[in-house]
Amino acid sequence: MDGPHRQWPETNCYIDLWLSLLSLWGEEPRAMLGFLAATGYAGDQFTFGKPPHPELELLYGIRVEEMTVYRSLEAHLGTHANAGRPVLMEADSHWMPDTQGTDYRHGHTKTTIGVLGIDPAAARLTYIHNRFHGSLAGDDYRGILWQEPAPPSNWMPPFAEVVERHAGAPRGRQLAEAAKVLLLRHLDRAPADPFAAMADLLATEMEQLRLGGPEAFHPWAFATLRQAGAAFELLGIHASWLGAELGRDTAEATEACARLASGCKALQFRAARAARGGDTGVLSASIRALGEDRGIALASLRKAFG
Repeated sequence: MDGPHRQWPETNCYIDLWLSLLSLWGEEPRAMLGFLAATGYAGDQFTFGKPPHPELELLYGIRVEEMTVYRSLEAHLGTHANAGRPVLMEADSHWMPDTQGTDYRHGHTKTTIGVLGIDPAAARLTYIHNRFHGSLAGDDYRGILWQEPAPPSNWMPPFAEVVERHAGAPRGRQLAEAAKVLLLRHLDRAPADPFAAMADLLATEMEQLRLGGPEAFHPWAFATLRQAGAAFELLGIHASWLGAELGRDTAEATEACARLASGCKALQFRAARAARGGDTGVLSASIRALGEDRGIALASLRKAFG
């Protein structure tokens, strides 16, 4: 799962966090990715993919429970993360050194990090974010824990989850067989062509982007083409791994997923021009063409594993 060799090195903070955490624990992260077969379009965004918690428990013996934040974040993180139970926590990227060049000490974007350890005496926190595994300290430590500056009067505790591992998870072929069952379930619930749905609404979306100005394009592209392209690229990686484990031919599906990933990337550049007043007709036709590759990918996966 080497990010730099993917067309979309990053997907979203939650999927990427799990890819990193599972790899850190020596687990097989490709096994969990079948849920991306059900990626859809909701009118203004593609599915923000999150591995379903029951599937993480089935595949890896990992249980994820919401953490009740009733003390300071520092106290809760000391209780759980330092006991070997990572905490997945909403955080402000403003205080995260790995976002240097984008939000670090500049913008404010909500994201999710995995806290692996905390040292209050040294004011240092070890965390995972996307493909980053490192630490922050000093003012960043105090900022991300809302210690300094003081939280505003209407401050709400961030959403956080505790991750705990249990013994007895499947390995080898058993893991692949379990992943196959889950993939087929997600194929059964896959929605109608999401790219056709996006194309139908494209003219309205482009008009809103033009009204919003240049700063509106990046959030839109993240929520739409990046989520779609990265999701289907990871689905292709899942199909390739699963086919190799179970002796099934998934070449057609993986090739279609690769075309989807590269097609979404190319469409980002075309969409940027369209948002500045370019032709949306050609763009709409290109989006619909992606739906054909998606249909090939899903049909091939049903044939290979159904």
